[in-house]
Order: sequence, then structure tokens, then C-alpha cells
Amino acid sequence: MSTSTTTAGQQRYRMSVLAWPLALAKSATNSPTALRTETVELLSALSAEDHTALEQELFDAGITTSDGQLSEAWQELLAQVLSANIVVDFVSRTPDASQHTQVWLFGGLAAAYTQARTVRQESDGTIEVVGLDPVADLVLFRETDLWPVLAAGLPDHPLLQAPAANAALADRPKYAIPAEDVAALQTSVHQTSVHGSTPVPAVGGLPPEVRDAVVRPKASVHVTVSTQQKQQGAVWALSEKLYSLRGPTRHGSPANHAPASRLVEVSAGDVAREVLWLVFGAHDLQASTEERSTNAAGNGAR
Repeated sequence: MSTSTTTAGQQRYRMSVLAWPLALAKSATNSPTALRTETVELLSALSAEDHTALEQELFDAGITTSDGQLSEAWQELLAQVLSANIVVDFVSRTPDASQHTQVWLFGGLAAAYTQARTVRQESDGTIEVVGLDPVADLVLFRETDLWPVLAAGLPDHPLLQAPAANAALADRPKYAIPAEDVAALQTSVHQTSVHGSTPVPAVGGLPPEVRDAVVRPKASVHVTVSTQQKQQGAVWALSEKLYSLRGPTRHGSPANHAPASRLVEVSAGDVAREVLWLVFGAHDLQASTEERSTNAAGNGAR
């Protein structure tokens, strides 16, 4: 099932959804904690037949050698992925589908792994996750192409896919929403279980088009950028216009500790600008941490 193509400096692989986790598991033999618990459980539950089929996929893609070991190039690449200091989780959802992308950034390069889910929106607005696409996408690329890679998987709408250069800086209308509705909105956007339903925020007192963005959006987007020191994120919801969730919970603070947040109407390009800004901040934090560590080591050697 595995296929690969190279376009515009990007290497793309189409493979079974568990082929990439199996490759990571091979690299993580000496560091099993680098894999998520659910990934380890899924791999452990594979039948011998399914495991053999996945091994064949990895060999066909050139990731492993005939004896099932990672090739030298892929061993080096996966070691960098597992030790990446910056990880981006990017989730987009429409009423009938969601797409989950995880990106590892290392040394100016990046690897992005994307899984799609089928969802169903009930009459009351509740979102039910009903299926997982058995095939996933892996893209290897330069970090400078981060936004084009992420944008390619977004719902086809100019307000979501526009580059950062299109973002406007002018103030736009802002709408306060209670903390409990912030939590419900974040949960509804970032649903990760394969089965189960997600509650709908009970937002009141908002203009109809703003309430639609929260309760029944045409699309929603959630990004989280993580380093060893910090995790930051942002949420957007689309109705006729695009709204960004701003306030105490925007950059990782627990929603139940925040009295309220705001939905801010934003322009095309805001998603790209915020994603790239969060990544820039993660790099800056990482550089500062490394500098402090170097200075501390130098002082200790004196």
C-alpha cells in the first residue's frame, strides 16, 4: 500500500496508518517512552499477519532493509524525529471530517504525519467520531515550507488557507464567552478518540453568526506548539467569518482557571501568522534555554 513521490523538495509517503508508528517503534527500541501509550498499545495488538504486511510496506518504501532493520538514513532521521525539541499538533475539522497532523521540527527540517477521521454532526450539534482512515500521509520537508504543508490539509476556504502575509493588523469586533464554553469549544475542536461524542458549547448572548462559529462551525482549527519547557496553542472557528479564541486560555492556560475569553473576528492569513509566530516563539525559547545551559556549564568549569 505504501507509495512515495517527490515534488518541490518534499518527499511524500502514503502508507497504512500504523506503518509510521511501527517505524518509530523500531527507532525507539532504546527509548520506548518516546512513543505515546496508545501507539504502543495499538502496535502490541496487531495480528502476526497485519504486522507482516506493515513490515512489507516499510521495506517497499525503502525505510527498512530486507532483514526488517531501519536503513542507515532512516535510522538517523527517526532519531532526530524522536528527539525533536519542537512538536506541532495541528487539527482541523468540518461537520463530516477531521484531520490530525503532527509535525516534528529539527535542524531546519521537518516530518509531518497526518491521519484523517470521519465525523458526524448530530441534529443537536454534537460531533460523533465514527471512523479512522486506514491510510495516512507522511511528508518530509524543509521547515520553511511548514505553512504550505499544513495549509494543504485544511478545508478548502481562503480564510483558513491564506498565507501570513494576508493577515490584517486592524482591530476587529470582540465577543466575550464564559470559561466553560471555552473548554467545550477546545474539546470539540481537538477531539482525538476514534469513537465517542463531543459536547456542544452552550454559548448564549452572542450575535447569531458568532454563535454559529462556536456551536455549529463550518470548520474549526486547533494548533498546539510544544517544547520541553512550554506548550502554547490557538483555536479558530469559521462561520460566515473567521474567529480566533483569545484570552487567558489561548496559550495553554487551563480553561477552568480563566473567568472568560474572547472570540475575535480575524482576517484571512491569521491562522498562518499565529502558527508561524508560535513556532518562532518556540525556537526563541529553545535558543534561550540552550544559551543558559551553555553559560551555566561554562561557569561551573571555572
